[in-house]
Formats: sequence, C-alpha cells, structure tokens
Amino acid sequence: SSAPPRAASARLCVDFLSPQDCFPRTVRLLSIRPYRRCALRGLAVSVGGITESTLRASSAALLRHVGALSDSELSELGDEYLALFAEHATESRVALPLLRSLVQLLEARLLDRLFAASADSLPAVTDALPAVTDAIPAAAFAEQLRGAVRGFAQGSKDMAILSVWLQFQVLLLPYLQSSLLADVLRSAVLLLAHRYPKLRKAAADQLYIYFLTYGDPVLADQGGDPTAGGERLDALMQLLTQTPWLSSLDEHARPARDALLEKLGLRPALVASSVAKQAVATEQDSYKELVGEMGY
Repeated sequence: SSAPPRAASARLCVDFLSPQDCFPRTVRLLSIRPYRRCALRGLAVSVGGITESTLRASSAALLRHVGALSDSELSELGDEYLALFAEHATESRVALPLLRSLVQLLEARLLDRLFAASADSLPAVTDALPAVTDAIPAAAFAEQLRGAVRGFAQGSKDMAILSVWLQFQVLLLPYLQSSLLADVLRSAVLLLAHRYPKLRKAAADQLYIYFLTYGDPVLADQGGDPTAGGERLDALMQLLTQTPWLSSLDEHARPARDALLEKLGLRPALVASSVAKQAVATEQDSYKELVGEMGY
C-alpha cells in the first residue's frame, strides 16, 4: 500500500544536503548497534572537520544525542571510540577529527558518567555528577582511552594533532588518580618545552586554567584539599604566567618546565646528553625514548 500523503510529504521535506536537516536525523544511527561504529566514524569526521556550517550542525547534534544516552548506551559509545582509535591509529584523516569530537564531549562534561568514581576519590568532579548505577570503572576507562589516543598522537610533528592531544590530556586530568595522574600530568608539562613556541604557550595557558580550577593535583590525589596548596600552588601559577614561553627554549622554557616537574614531584625530563652516556646495547632504545617523549 502507498504511504499516507502527509508522511510522504514529510519525507520529501527533509533536505539531506542541509547540515541542519541531515545531522539531527543521522545522529540517531548511534543508537542502533549494527550501524553505531560507521555512524560515529562519519559523524566524527564532520564534528572534527574544518567546514564551519557542517561543524556547527554536527557538533550540536552529537552533543544533544550523547547527553540523552542511558548509562549502558554511553558505555557502548565509549567502547566504539576505543575501537575506532585502535582501527585508525595510523590514519590522521580519521583519528584527528575523532579526537576533536572526543575533546568536545569532554569539554561539555558529557562523558562524566564514564569516569564516575567514589565521591572521596574525585571531590572536585563527582559532586556535580548525576547518580550512576552501572558505569565503567573510572581508572580502567581513562587508562584505555588515554592509551588508545596516545598511540596516534604522541611523538607527532603535526601542530594540529599536538594541540588537540594537549587539550585531551588536560581535560582528562580531573578524572585521574595515582600513577596515571602523574603520567598524564607529566606528559602535559613536558609540552612546555616543545620545539613549537605556540604549543608551549598553549600548554602553559591550559595548565594554568587546570590549576586555577582544580587546585594542587598532588594534594587532591592524596585525599587532601586541592585548594590548600599554598606556596607550591602559588609557585606553579607564577611559573606558568611569568615565563616567556614564546621566547628562548633553552633560556626560559626548559628551566621553567624542569622547575614545574620538580615542584610537582614528577620524574625529570630526559635530556639529550644522557643518551650519549648509555651503553651501546641500550643507546638506540634510549634515543627512541627521548624522541617519543619530546615529540621530535
């Protein structure tokens, strides 16, 4: 039988060439398991793209949809992100927009339920979280997500990739604890002495906002009041705001980065001179570690 005239007319009114018409409809495919991964891959390319009209419409549709997901659906979406990063780790044309879309979800606090933990472990974040009955363990998901993204981004020479990698790491910090917190924080601090001056400045700005918002991460991880960091927190903020990050790398950026690492109790950065002192058997591995850490 033929479709009712009104239904047929409604279908004809949908303009799939218009982002405002297309994305609010296609985003619903994320709720259909057989199509979810393909839909997320395609949607992420639009959300993380550079065409302004497409970016705005696709981002708005994605944020609205993810905000309305149940706990189980959100967990499945998280699994799809992990799978897509593993699948496209060597394809920046997919992995970069995928990471940009992930950053948007983190900025909008729409993944909080995936990082939900006990109120004692994350006081600055969990106070604002809705009740969660069946969330992925915070440390497990955060570690998997960071590992999946790290395989694509760390060591890249592409400024666009490094900038989003920096954003992702800083946005992830409030949800982390113990060794994973120290590892991600150190990775972000190391970017303060990257060879790209604009990346150094971006790292300083984003770390400053993080410290201003969440306080001393060391105290928070120890179960103390993160806003009671006192002299150490003041020193961290002063280093970030008063160092001329766009100026000389050797004269300003590296000494300030090293001071930040020391004040935070983090492992010092590797230096090129230490590579030459290694035994011949480990020389090549040490150099590879240096290159990977510094992003050269």
